[in-house]
Amino acid sequence: GEYESSEKGGKMSSEFLGRIKYSVEDSVVTVANDKHIENIVNKLGLESAKPSVLPGKKLDLNTPGSQDLLEQDQKELYATCVGSAIYLSSDRADIKFTVKELARRLHAPRKCDMVILKMLARYLLNTRHFGHVSKLSDDINKSEPLPLHGFTDSDWAGCELTRKSTTGTVLVLAGTVVETTSVTQQGVPATSSREAEVRALNKCAQDLMYVKQLCEVDFGLEIDTPRVWCDSTAALQVSKRIGVGKMRHVDISHLVIQELVSMKKLIVNKVLGTKNPANTLTKHLSTSAEMQESLQGLGVVSVSKDSLENAVKSKLRAVASVQQWRAWKPLTAQTLTLRQHQGVVLRRSGCLAGSYQERGEHRS
Repeated sequence: GEYESSEKGGKMSSEFLGRIKYSVEDSVVTVANDKHIENIVNKLGLESAKPSVLPGKKLDLNTPGSQDLLEQDQKELYATCVGSAIYLSSDRADIKFTVKELARRLHAPRKCDMVILKMLARYLLNTRHFGHVSKLSDDINKSEPLPLHGFTDSDWAGCELTRKSTTGTVLVLAGTVVETTSVTQQGVPATSSREAEVRALNKCAQDLMYVKQLCEVDFGLEIDTPRVWCDSTAALQVSKRIGVGKMRHVDISHLVIQELVSMKKLIVNKVLGTKNPANTLTKHLSTSAEMQESLQGLGVVSVSKDSLENAVKSKLRAVASVQQWRAWKPLTAQTLTLRQHQGVVLRRSGCLAGSYQERGEHRS
């Protein structure tokens, strides 16, 4: 069901399809439906399990028996849980790569895949309070066209079985992450890291042009020339010329970006690999610190009380280093101000008017 509750100043909380949307000042935080997390955790019997700080890890294919196929009942359980995770991942960019890898084995899941699924469930136990931030960048001039930036990355030959690569993209419109993707590159596996990056760059360019047209035609918004940010110098060089050059084995369909750049419909730039938010969508991260650092670039925020204390500390450390955004700089996802963060935390805990808990309403 859906409901809305207005409060003073036009602020409100609302629910749609199980998603709770908290509106505070000029920002909206969307928290995914808990039902899918509960479904995964309960079916796997992990209600009391120790939470995980990472959603996944590299498959262990060397342990004897790890590649044995699951029994029929376990296979059905695997499919049910992965199905819930797929739906949940539309609101949780931080789990998209792990869910994508699990979904690739739906037809024949193995014991090692079930290990990763249980790890994902334990990660969800620890991150129920994660939400997606929708917020206009404070540095944007509303009288000018809105900036649209895309970040792309690839993990060359990341799959140990097929040696196929993964493409990750993050699209940011005026400071809000509007689309994230993590997909396995189709066709013959890329024969070099440059080719994998070119494929990813092309995918991001096509997605940007689609979002630009959608905003202009369907919503009547004025969008500036999209920018693509990539951490591969070789791929950027390919995008700025015409023709395959020495990469004659590359399909012509992967060079659409060359025409877009030559017609000045798209601008390509380089971003440091450590500053590329798409990196999280192409591989499993190694540490909790890397995971926490990647959340901001994906537009994901924690709305727990503990996260508010951490936000206060990080804001104090960052006060002296705040820099104004410029059109030629990478436009990443915006973060909540301390006031906005506090408002969402209080509303989620039922301490602020407009929360569904205070009205005694429950989600369906």
